[in-house]
Amino acid sequence: MEKIKLPRPTLILGCGILSTGKSTLYAELIPKIADVCILNKDTINKSFLKTAQDCEELIDSYKLSGPEISLKGDHYREHIWRQSYLCMLGLARDNLLVGKHPLLEGNFTKEIRWGYLEKIVYPFFNEVDCQIKILFCHAPEEVIKERLKKRKDYRDKFSLEPELWSKLMQDQPPLPPEIEQDSRILKLDTHANSLKENVQKSIDYLLAN
Repeated sequence: MEKIKLPRPTLILGCGILSTGKSTLYAELIPKIADVCILNKDTINKSFLKTAQDCEELIDSYKLSGPEISLKGDHYREHIWRQSYLCMLGLARDNLLVGKHPLLEGNFTKEIRWGYLEKIVYPFFNEVDCQIKILFCHAPEEVIKERLKKRKDYRDKFSLEPELWSKLMQDQPPLPPEIEQDSRILKLDTHANSLKENVQKSIDYLLAN
């Protein structure tokens, strides 16, 4: 099957809170489009959380097989959290400049609520010849909760604790009102719509000028 060619270099932000179907959508969407590359925030974070340990040969230290830095500590908050976002933007710019279409896969919900797009992302790419498109996956709260229970990831059990879940929904609602203020954001309901429908909606949106 011939892949779809976007008319110009495109920065694609893939957004939405946990278990809203982002990865499922991208797995179907990306193979259909030419020259797309994935920049996953979790992958970048995981690399930055690795540490070296003493090795007989220096080259073995590159395996970064030492203990992993905690996501809850000061080091993560001060030296990794925001830096990983900047790293994604820098890598995206490098790819846009050679005609690729980077898809930045992350949550971005609280960042959007804080003005991340207007204050950081759009100015960062002012001098790059590209278009910016945002795919925002969402689903009802109860659907998200059931998906988390079914996938049984050890990381999710903390989010499902009542007090933490309540705070999560307050800070990062599945469909935050702030996204209505930005016409570049395409909302994709992964519960009401089929995967096929959302893939086609995404393609139509990415092709539109």
